[in-house]
Amino acid sequence: MTFDSLAANLIPNLARVATNGACELGNYLNPVSKVDQIGRRIEGGTFGALNSQLKEGEALIGLYDRCVFKCAPHLPDEREFLAFADQIGGGLRLIGYYAVDKDTAAPFMDHQSLYC
Repeated sequence: MTFDSLAANLIPNLARVATNGACELGNYLNPVSKVDQIGRRIEGGTFGALNSQLKEGEALIGLYDRCVFKCAPHLPDEREFLAFADQIGGGLRLIGYYAVDKDTAAPFMDHQSLYC
């Protein structure tokens, strides 16, 4: 297990916990360094603007810095996008958004869960 993966398991996504009471973290690209290698950088400030730039078979990945580690969550919908966007400035810094081919990313996707 990588440090980033371990850290992602220890620090839950509080927005998701607050909205549905689960300790589900979602899917993350691991190792984080792969995002630059397999993704293409896209620009935009809203989920709709980013999603409109995705080609068939691509997924939206956000790259964030939590000071002690970086994380690259899959952002499949606006709810997940906003859960991270709401944390920016409060210990989370946005590095950028990436479009990644789902098939290429599949071996690097890691489902993170905490059982509370």
